[in-house]
Amino acid sequence: MPDLDESNALFAVFDGHGGREVALFCKRYMARELKALKEYSSGQYEDALRLVFHRMDEMIGDENFHRELNALKNDAPDDMLSELPETTRASSAESNGSVADAAAAAASKPNTAEKTAAAIDSLSSSTAAVAPDDPDVILLGDGSEQSNAAMSSGGTGDKGASDVASSKSPSEDDSAAKRSSESGGVALSGSTPEQPVPDSGESTARLPLQAALVLLQKLAETSMAKAPPGTSPSDDELGNAIGGEINEMASSAEQDRQAHICRLSEHRIAAGCTSVVALVAGERLYVANAGDSKAVLCRGGQAVAMSFEHKPQSDIETARIERAGGFVNRVGRVNNNLNLSRSIGDLKYKMNTSLPPKDQMITAEPDLMIQDLTSEDEFLFMACDGVWDVMSNQEAIDFVRERLAQGNVSLSKVCEEVFDHCISEDPRRTSGLGGDNMTCVIVQFKPVSAAAEQS
Repeated sequence: MPDLDESNALFAVFDGHGGREVALFCKRYMARELKALKEYSSGQYEDALRLVFHRMDEMIGDENFHRELNALKNDAPDDMLSELPETTRASSAESNGSVADAAAAAASKPNTAEKTAAAIDSLSSSTAAVAPDDPDVILLGDGSEQSNAAMSSGGTGDKGASDVASSKSPSEDDSAAKRSSESGGVALSGSTPEQPVPDSGESTARLPLQAALVLLQKLAETSMAKAPPGTSPSDDELGNAIGGEINEMASSAEQDRQAHICRLSEHRIAAGCTSVVALVAGERLYVANAGDSKAVLCRGGQAVAMSFEHKPQSDIETARIERAGGFVNRVGRVNNNLNLSRSIGDLKYKMNTSLPPKDQMITAEPDLMIQDLTSEDEFLFMACDGVWDVMSNQEAIDFVRERLAQGNVSLSKVCEEVFDHCISEDPRRTSGLGGDNMTCVIVQFKPVSAAAEQS
């Protein structure tokens, strides 16, 4: 997407989860839909960027695109995709549709029993998945495992040509991938748009007597084990310890109850992607972000943050999630599932018909930051969370700048070196850090001289 038009250029990282299709869909359509907006044509770039994020959700929820999305999900070759009809509606500014209107194809999840046995054994687990290989896509991340790199050029108005490179790297150990993924559930058409399902109370599991006795035995053994050698806890101490353990288990059971209350219907399109998009319009840089990917500008060697992560634990995000009927658990997952709070796609979290798109449990509403480019601005570095989990903003800028200062080095090669630096040889020894999929883009505005790098 570098050459958006004669004076502007567009760059992006789309980090897919739950499947590759939404990230690839955004790669295919975002630039076109952005240019079609009257706000873009009139130079209202902030409004245009906000609208195009929600426009992607509208198109993903439109049944006319579901065949194409399924083809992208199933790794259809480009020639097959080119045969699909280019069925689109009017741009967001003119469309009467919405994500909620496109939610007619949904089906309720089956009830799940309370995990009493899991509470007794103090066991917990989380799912992780890595999207299928994607050897062809090089500009925008989609959660794939195949490593690739490319370099191209894009116009930036009066500044002349800018260089851009992007690449993505695999997770070396799939079992260590950190991102939780949605299951690929298929909804039944014709059901009503979902709302949080109230708990009738009828499915609350009761702890059998035998299981209760086993639990008390385990708690007593735990308390005995914690006592100093040669001593045994008093009845009061034992009772307090058991009471504390039971309270902790009750808290866990309350989270299970919340998960039951907030059970959501599945949507035919289960995937989503975080999105960080940079528009270079003449001498001005616009960055729109939804999710935990980030963009950082190198200004005279200093890192200038152009976006901030959207995490469920932040006060603003938690408040919106709860107003929409959801909850954030103790480890920062929305409804015990997603570990992010803004994305394109993830439509099952966006079907509350009483709320506008920006107020949904998970929203595509981007935050925007603007900078007027100066002679000190050397490059823009964009990456998904797999990179930012390992490097700080300044560390990433220093790493890239040092290599660009050497001269005669391709931007794609620098991207590869970023991945080599971030990837963990054994993510199990790094608590998963360096085991996530990785994508980055470098947009170079001016050469980085050796003298500048040393300064």
